[in-house]
Amino acid sequence: MKNKKIYAIFAVLTVITLHYSFVFYVNNTIYNRSVSFAEVKAMDTFSYLKANKKKLEKVLQGSEEITPFTEVDAFDENAMSWSNIFGQYIIGAAVFDANNDGRLDVYFCQDGENWTRATDQDAVLHNKPRYQHNGLYLNLKNDADGNPVFAEVSQLCKNSSYVAEELLVENFLFPRQSVFDSMERVARKSYTAIAADFNNDGRTDLLVGNSSPGMPWSHPKTQRVLSQVIRPVGRQEKTSKLPLAAQGMYFVHHEARDNTHDKRESSRGEEYYAANCLFLNMGDKDGDGLPEWKDYSREANIEGQRVTPSFAIADIDLDGDLDVYEANVMDIDFWPGGATSWAGAENRLYINQLVPTGEFKFLEQAAAMGVDGVFDSDYPMPYYYKLKRLPLVADEYSIALQNYVPYHPPLLKINGQTAENAEISWASVFQDVNGDGYPDLWVANDLGYLRLYINHGGKRFESVQHARSQRSGMWMTFAPGDYNGDLKEDLFAGNMGGAVLNIGLTVPNPREMFTPIISNSLAFMQVFGDSHNASHGLFNGVGANKLLQNTVWHSKVLPPDTSYPNNVRAVVTKYSKHQFKMNSLDPYEFAWGSTCFDVQNDGKLDMYYLGCLFGRGGGVLSILGTGPGRLLVNVSKNSNSLEFADLTAEHHVFNIEELQYDKLQTQGYIYRRSPLQNWKKRDWVYSYDRSTWAVQGPDIQEKVANHDMIQLAENGRTALAADFNNDGFLDLLLRNIGGYDSRLSTSKNLKFRDGDEVKVLPAHDYNFPTCTNFEPGASRLFINGYRKNNWLKVKLVDDSQQSFNRDAIGARVVVNRKLLRVKRAGQGSFAANALQDLHFGLGSTTATHIEITWPDRKQTKQQLSLANLKNDIVVISKTRGILSR
Repeated sequence: MKNKKIYAIFAVLTVITLHYSFVFYVNNTIYNRSVSFAEVKAMDTFSYLKANKKKLEKVLQGSEEITPFTEVDAFDENAMSWSNIFGQYIIGAAVFDANNDGRLDVYFCQDGENWTRATDQDAVLHNKPRYQHNGLYLNLKNDADGNPVFAEVSQLCKNSSYVAEELLVENFLFPRQSVFDSMERVARKSYTAIAADFNNDGRTDLLVGNSSPGMPWSHPKTQRVLSQVIRPVGRQEKTSKLPLAAQGMYFVHHEARDNTHDKRESSRGEEYYAANCLFLNMGDKDGDGLPEWKDYSREANIEGQRVTPSFAIADIDLDGDLDVYEANVMDIDFWPGGATSWAGAENRLYINQLVPTGEFKFLEQAAAMGVDGVFDSDYPMPYYYKLKRLPLVADEYSIALQNYVPYHPPLLKINGQTAENAEISWASVFQDVNGDGYPDLWVANDLGYLRLYINHGGKRFESVQHARSQRSGMWMTFAPGDYNGDLKEDLFAGNMGGAVLNIGLTVPNPREMFTPIISNSLAFMQVFGDSHNASHGLFNGVGANKLLQNTVWHSKVLPPDTSYPNNVRAVVTKYSKHQFKMNSLDPYEFAWGSTCFDVQNDGKLDMYYLGCLFGRGGGVLSILGTGPGRLLVNVSKNSNSLEFADLTAEHHVFNIEELQYDKLQTQGYIYRRSPLQNWKKRDWVYSYDRSTWAVQGPDIQEKVANHDMIQLAENGRTALAADFNNDGFLDLLLRNIGGYDSRLSTSKNLKFRDGDEVKVLPAHDYNFPTCTNFEPGASRLFINGYRKNNWLKVKLVDDSQQSFNRDAIGARVVVNRKLLRVKRAGQGSFAANALQDLHFGLGSTTATHIEITWPDRKQTKQQLSLANLKNDIVVISKTRGILSR
């Protein structure tokens, strides 16, 4: 009997020992695991940087001498964003020639319901918010240095005859009638705008996408509970799990609700909170250089009612008039990133009735044509994933088995309102993927899948598979273009970026995966389940089922943090097929806005993108959501391989304020003064500064070295390339969100008045830095400094009898049989669009031949000889050929 008891006790102890050994094994192999690359395992970061610099210098040997961009102070304070991410999540812009004077103007979208209170010189909050409105900035001329001079329309109004019509695009609910009318009035909350000649009268109209009031994380069901997160430089690591309360709670009372179906009064009568605006350009009757406008939104049946971050324009049925796709997201109160339930928004497709009926009016057909993004039996919600819990045993056994089961999350309900059962669509772009002449449609969906809809003869669309169909992502932006020069248009699709595999970002606790929040359900599966991939996508123009293989030579002074091999977390599942490639786009950071353009006019398309997720330096999850802006210059030798070089520093276009580049060439670094707040280091930050941040797992520690400088990025949203000074070289326009998170060297603690006493305002959440004085988000204009290479601009005029598409949107143009561009009004960039002449960099050559495929059902081709044109604009009519300028 005694022996049996001893054996029983021994058996129990053995089981306990094995159990805890198993638990320890699970914790150390699943919770914390990093990449091991044998050839670089022993290489420290300095050695890696040195080797990377040598590779880049070798690639650039024999290339044209780099000429930096110059940032100019082109816009006034009204062009800045005086809101913050909790009041205005998106700020957009549209570039077009509003008054037909040959110069490109800029329309800025703003938060017209702004509750943000700016601060005085002592960082004390003002008593009331700064009112904002949309602004049309006309390009007046170049100054003595060749830089464009802009002025807002309200500053230019002199003739009293049509002032009300000229001011209409300010987008107030009740428009001003005079420049003397108060601007302290409610305006619409605008996200994006797009320009096109919708009614074919020769004048460019403006379509504005608006939003409803909302605040992310403003309800307990959507507030994210944070697991342990790496803190930005200078602040200690926080281990507490606290709800992420919206910063705005300190400044405004906000009750979460879905305003999608709510209405309010405006000059139109009753309109939906997020109703869009179509402003028709009526010309310049009084001859003062300012266009007059007419609100034609309701007559055109294009108001809509959902939060709209993206428009795309094309003649989808090739009947001769322009149709509009509207990509939407949920009311921001219902943002599901921190929820266990889902919320989306229906998309809309507006078919122009000019040709079939002769009436300028749109017919909404998204559901009928299969592109509304609504989940149903024919278009089911994609599966999300959670861990299946084994009964009667410790969670570690379920975790070790990694038995992930697919499921559909329920719809989010707040205050008795149920979210829409549809996708979250941030961006959209038309592209003829299969070469049949009909524009197909790409839609970038967050917390879900990138969609490609093939256009079947303008009658319906079909969702089809492509090279990234099998894995979900957080898709945000597009930049279509022929990157490899094979006369087939490729597509850059921006995603959350490679930082999701940064070892400094803790993998969600597997126990939370039994009932995961939506974002963790996806992100976790990149590491363990191989059903998610947050890296950027580059699609090959030869077919959407192929990716365009690429090599990226990283910056020699500030490469992405996940371009360091030992900074990258392994993909641990044995089923994983995705290979994280260091010298490619895979390591590059989060993307909101993106644009492709020929920086040097050498005939090769380059790319710029930027993005910051929650605030300057990323705020929460700082290493995940911080993109400092990247200029990737095309250094390919031929069309057989695509190579980019990250030359952001050399071109002086990092989206980081106060950055100094004068030591770059001589001493190999860039630098700036440190922020005065939230930065407990020395007075200067250098590009070679790296902080070792520790992540505590169960009984082990991992270390990662990340660049301090990247944490100084502005909160970027939109990027546009256009020739603002008409010198033939494309410039760069960036827009940023403001906030109480200043990274300036003059920043101060945020204060408020309590009676006669001034007090410091504490951080609203331990996971956020201490609040600073309000810093408006800058609208930054960088002027291209290159002058050497030749260029050609092509202006198309479709003057055929049956066409209402005067600007030939959708036309395919090839110069010298090797340079391809496609005419667009919406380029797919997040919240930003440009309508401008097609731009071709010619290098040292001239233009001798041009082929145009016009956007009609016959795919009419026109081939013309050019008389060695260079550094000029050529105007080509569909019916008359080459016209004079």
